[in-house]
Amino acid sequence: MNEKGSYGTNRLSEEDKTQLKNRIIRSARIIRQNEKQKKYWAIAASIALLLGAFWMYQLTTQKEGNELMNYAQRMSTVDMRNVQQVTIRLEDGKDVSVDGDSVSIAYSSSGEQIAVGTKEAVRQKCNKGADVGFNELVVPFGKRSQVSLSDGTRVWVNAGSRLIYPIAFNGDLREVYLEGEAVFDVSHHAEKPFIVQTQNQHIRVLGTVFNVQSYPSEQHQFVVLKSGSISLSHKKKIGGKPKKEMLVAPGTKVNLDRESFKVTSSAVDVADYFSWMEGVLILHNNDLSYIMNQLSRYYNVDIFIADEELSHETFSGRLDLKDDILNVVDIIKHGSDIDYQLSKNNQIIIRKLKQQPMK
Repeated sequence: MNEKGSYGTNRLSEEDKTQLKNRIIRSARIIRQNEKQKKYWAIAASIALLLGAFWMYQLTTQKEGNELMNYAQRMSTVDMRNVQQVTIRLEDGKDVSVDGDSVSIAYSSSGEQIAVGTKEAVRQKCNKGADVGFNELVVPFGKRSQVSLSDGTRVWVNAGSRLIYPIAFNGDLREVYLEGEAVFDVSHHAEKPFIVQTQNQHIRVLGTVFNVQSYPSEQHQFVVLKSGSISLSHKKKIGGKPKKEMLVAPGTKVNLDRESFKVTSSAVDVADYFSWMEGVLILHNNDLSYIMNQLSRYYNVDIFIADEELSHETFSGRLDLKDDILNVVDIIKHGSDIDYQLSKNNQIIIRKLKQQPMK
């Protein structure tokens, strides 16, 4: 009779123990592999969600920018000499005329109400979705305007300019289009950057004060930063892809030569570039052509330089634009070798001063 151990028939042989150990090891490996696979799938799913959110953000912001630029391209450049009053063009195509040389305009937070000076508020419908629609502010020669946008950003728009902006900023970006010159005091919103587009400039800010000049007739376009910070890039045309971004510090002017597409930056006295808001033009070796273009827009008067060589003569000084236009031109005349006359159709013609013969 065979004796059984204390565990009876449950005793395992060495071979059985080895097989059991191998099975346990294989099971552990399978469990670890499954856990790793689950981790990998969880990470992959998270990455996919993040990429999806990123691409949705990109598509949304790109759509917002594209809508603005498409609208700007559809709305042909305005001949400012045919516009007599500051005008707000509403989304439905209706034009609202604004009386006065410098009237304040303010939008409600929804954009549905527009306060124009002391007049009764203008009302418009606003789509609550992403396709919000745009308004356009046209400021002709001889006029200036101040507008408070729906986000609280204030914009001072100079003569001969137009500003296109959403009725309300419902998307992830606050984006406007400028043709001409304007000073922006941007309401701070860290999660909603403010972008100013021009024909050749792309300016991205969070909250700051800066001046932009981008007249189609001028060879040079510039941005002057007063406070805060902006990133600036340039492009060849409306809707074009912006080139490399550059960060701009306060007290800096960044100039673009549209012919050579050369970009330069320099430290400036920023007050000189904001003085037009107070009716003052400060000059630092500016050429006569630039000065006369500024005066022509400001006073809504045609000025013609008859002698081409005079166009490149430079001047420095301070002009009080609250004076009559002829008084202002007279100041330039006394400090240079130019003369002028007023034609029958009220055009100012600039000529080289004739030297009197010696007696």
